[in-house]
Amino acid sequence: MLLSKKASIITPIVHICNISLFTGVFPSSFKLAKVIPIHKKDDTTIVSNYRPISILPSFSKVLERIVYNRLYEFLDSHKSLNPEQYGFRRSHSTDLALLKFYDHVSSALAAGEHVIGVFMDLSKAFDTLDHSILLSKLEYYGVRGVALKWFTSYLAMRKQFTYCNSFKSDILSLKCGVPQGSILGPLLFLIYINDICDVSTVFKYTLFADDTSVFLSHRDINSLERTINLELPKLTLWFRSNILSLNVQKTNFIHFRGKKKSNDNLSIVISVNGTQIERKTCTKFLGVYINEKLNWKDQVNHVTAPISRNIGVLYKVKSFVASNILLMLYNTLILPYISYCNILWATCKGLTNNILLLQKKAVRICTQSGFRDHTNPLFVKLKCLKVDDINFLQTATFMFRYNAGLLPISFSSMFQTNSAVHSYSTRQASNIHLNNPRTALAYKSIRHSGPDVWNSLPQSVRDVQKTHSFKKKIKHILISKMCC
Repeated sequence: MLLSKKASIITPIVHICNISLFTGVFPSSFKLAKVIPIHKKDDTTIVSNYRPISILPSFSKVLERIVYNRLYEFLDSHKSLNPEQYGFRRSHSTDLALLKFYDHVSSALAAGEHVIGVFMDLSKAFDTLDHSILLSKLEYYGVRGVALKWFTSYLAMRKQFTYCNSFKSDILSLKCGVPQGSILGPLLFLIYINDICDVSTVFKYTLFADDTSVFLSHRDINSLERTINLELPKLTLWFRSNILSLNVQKTNFIHFRGKKKSNDNLSIVISVNGTQIERKTCTKFLGVYINEKLNWKDQVNHVTAPISRNIGVLYKVKSFVASNILLMLYNTLILPYISYCNILWATCKGLTNNILLLQKKAVRICTQSGFRDHTNPLFVKLKCLKVDDINFLQTATFMFRYNAGLLPISFSSMFQTNSAVHSYSTRQASNIHLNNPRTALAYKSIRHSGPDVWNSLPQSVRDVQKTHSFKKKIKHILISKMCC
């Protein structure tokens, strides 16, 4: 009976999907979206501080998922998507984007160069996307015939209404943009912005969907400033041509420099469309605070504050809930702050001491222990890793994925084995070659910390075939060390 009910639901969906894909027509009943405004940040009374999330019919998402999988496989097999794009792609993430950014900047600083990074902010990029331009780009990348007809139908005659505080707006037509909250929207946006890196071959790019950042380095700061001001108009022209709006007020730049560069008072002017953009000593990029010295002090300070606040929550409820609930709260309220991009900023061991102290306080609360109790047994009991151990785990996992060919192509030539560097027959020939960094920044980069961690692992662990099993073994090793 249950099987027949399930079949009666699934069969119409499959039938609709087959007809839609065969005829190239997206059903009109799937095109109505209920928009829920979600507050992002800052003043709650300003409409622009809300993100419109589209709630679409469930059947629509089933059909979109089928098309998404086919389109993504097509683009991936032809290597059509830009390798510097890390957003909404398999095996790509914010931590990989930030690792690549750090590698660019630290390598340039190690070579004695100045580096300027421009962090751009696009206003409502998903909502202003032009349909005709998107369709022409889809055709350029090989989506033609019935498939292009389907996407034309998918974008045409869409409607939406806004629902907020039990009030419902009138239904209006959409003439541009892709629905935020849809399955296909993010991938279509990646196609739309894919050719931005062709505008200027001088810049180095780090892209995460609509978060666009460009970097340039040079030994002479005046030459660097001049080149950036000559190249930025090319990008602004591309934005205008593609009906995208650059928010100059929220766009800023940082002058990165090593400790030996003593020009704090150096005046640098970077302009966009005749408007001077703000120079900052620290900015938030992909959820991580980056300062001009790349020392991660600002990031650690911003991580410490919410952890301290949430430990207070744990302390207030510890008398009313069981230990397993306290552990769930720890994993929800505290661990994400310690884990997010830990591979990047937790390499500065001296900076993580305060976070470790807070972790110890948290595990004492979770286990209802005294405030002077030794914490290693408590970490073992809860099967929790310390902040430095999380860094070791994330670094080891990164190297495992590198050796297994699971990282983006932009990391494919980052490391070499000892056997590729020299012809000596040694026991370490299969190890990854460990370079001697020239600067402290390079020492903390993945180019050094990655091989250092990987070479320290037993061969039996390196030979594990699956990522999940590898992480499980590393975690077991780290917890076992705390037992000693």
